[in-house]
Amino acid sequence: MRCFCGLAALAAGLERAQKAAPDSRVWRAARKQDERARNRKRVDDFDFDITVQRFGFSSTPGDSLRTFFSSQAAAMRGSQNLAGISDPVIDALIDKVIAADSRASLTTSCRALDRVIRTGRYWVPH
Repeated sequence: MRCFCGLAALAAGLERAQKAAPDSRVWRAARKQDERARNRKRVDDFDFDITVQRFGFSSTPGDSLRTFFSSQAAAMRGSQNLAGISDPVIDALIDKVIAADSRASLTTSCRALDRVIRTGRYWVPH
């Protein structure tokens, strides 16, 4: 068993538990935890072909957009920019959203950002 989270002692104990009772509930639950940890590591390392995630955004977008869509976040391990979006146009639009001085300019900037992201087909909204 290969452990991705530095839990070597736990992994050794799980191997012993599997040998003792391979179909036990404890073993199945532990194996499920190991799979979750492995999947989390894959997402953090951007080592996946497709993933399903749900994100919540504030009703008034701002600096948090950088976490999900900026070039800086694309280069950061474990960031929320799972699509790896690294586009100077998107970075500029995020800056426009953050610098918006009225509700009208905020709405216009957000719509432009939405169009550019959707055009890139980085994800399928559901």
